[in-house]
Amino acid sequence: MRHIWVNLIWAVLMAPALHASTTEAPSAPVPYQHVGSGFVFPLSVGPFHRSSIAEITPDGLHVAAQYDTGISGHEMSVSVEIYPAPYILPGSRNAQVEADACTHHSTAFDQEMEREYRARRFDSGAIPSTASAASGRRSSFVVRRKTGGGEKVETYLFCPVAKEWIISYIANGPAKNDLTADLARFASWFTWPELSVAPLAVSRRTTIIARSAFGQPSYFLRGVVVTGRQSDIDMFNAAATAEGIEVHAVAEEATPQVVASFDVHTKALAAIDIIRQVRDGKMGALTLELLLLPLSAATGEDSELDAIEVAPPTAIGGL
Repeated sequence: MRHIWVNLIWAVLMAPALHASTTEAPSAPVPYQHVGSGFVFPLSVGPFHRSSIAEITPDGLHVAAQYDTGISGHEMSVSVEIYPAPYILPGSRNAQVEADACTHHSTAFDQEMEREYRARRFDSGAIPSTASAASGRRSSFVVRRKTGGGEKVETYLFCPVAKEWIISYIANGPAKNDLTADLARFASWFTWPELSVAPLAVSRRTTIIARSAFGQPSYFLRGVVVTGRQSDIDMFNAAATAEGIEVHAVAEEATPQVVASFDVHTKALAAIDIIRQVRDGKMGALTLELLLLPLSAATGEDSELDAIEVAPPTAIGGL
């Protein structure tokens, strides 16, 4: 079964990434409200002014805004982002699973800062209580420059907020500034509204994280392989296509077979519903196998090709 990934790894797993795009949000001089949560990006925050705002994903669920100030001795730019937290199957949710998902995300976030800014992390800890009612984690980085005295990068990561959202702050400023204190002040001025989770109750789009019944405790559900009669495969294809799930045929197999891949644009609840229908025989006599990716692959510790596990539906608790 594993050989299908040699031929389809780029077409099936990597193709969705090629369609990612960033759209500049409406530029009208008004506060911008996030479509999924009600989170508001105001025009100004204390002495900071919003210089840009962009929708990172077409559905508007991942949004980033930049705020700048040029006050002497406190020059700083801050990017504030909100995006969906990893989805956890209701039957798999518990404090440890949530903590593990957040730890992996925090590690990947720090590694991204180190790569993007070629920075070295020199401090980390809890976010000051003045920043927000939500708990979070901060990290401080230094960027060495041959000229200009260098740069500091300070980050806040709130993970997850209302079990639905991740909110991050990335601040940049001259190395001579006390960026840690300056970002704490900015965060205390940046008032969060009460976040709503209702708009995504049906159409939640994000990564599916499931509790495993074997091996590592948590996996990404990366996709499924479905095998059976062509008439039943056609039924599955129609259901998947209606929900925007990408399906690819495996031509070299003697029995009709398709691979359906899940990504951040997949409606998680719809994907789970389709899996259950196949498992319970509601789409004919189809054989179903899950494609699982351990959380470590999300932090760059494993490649997808090496990390993919093929498992029966019984391998996941909560389905």
